[in-house]
Amino acid sequence: MICGIMTALILACVATPSSAVAGYNSIARKWTRHARLFSFNTMEARLIWNATLVTDELLDAQRELVDKRKMNIDVPSYEGTNFFVALYTDKDLGIFSLDKASNWEIALVGNDGQEVVPVKIEQVTLTVNEEIFYPHAPKWSKMYRVQFPATDLGREPMLIMRSIVGSSALKWKL
Repeated sequence: MICGIMTALILACVATPSSAVAGYNSIARKWTRHARLFSFNTMEARLIWNATLVTDELLDAQRELVDKRKMNIDVPSYEGTNFFVALYTDKDLGIFSLDKASNWEIALVGNDGQEVVPVKIEQVTLTVNEEIFYPHAPKWSKMYRVQFPATDLGREPMLIMRSIVGSSALKWKL
């Protein structure tokens, strides 16, 4: 019986993420939203996406995680309003950029209700660091940092993704 209890305690310690990671994941979940867009005819997923609003609270939590884990990486600072967006779409709709050839457009709706277009969309290589900082990003998705000009987000900002096949929106309550 004692052997069984010891085994259970050891497994619990090994299987449980550190409190630093668990605390960080809680904050990352707070600032992350998820959505899907399906084809009406075939019920195929045309877009599966997640976005994390990069806030001071999130960046502070990343710095704290780096310090607690004694990681030798810098947590960058960002200008404007930023999101980390993970998206999965079929190959025919796979281009996401500021170029005219992009299959997807993204817009931020802030306090005044006006749509704001991004100033930068940058594909991010999903490294171990990004997997820890943005745990919502599945390995089969492409990850992007989307930068908007500094925007008054108000109380319920919304991020809209649209293409020829439809549109999808994510909302935050601040």
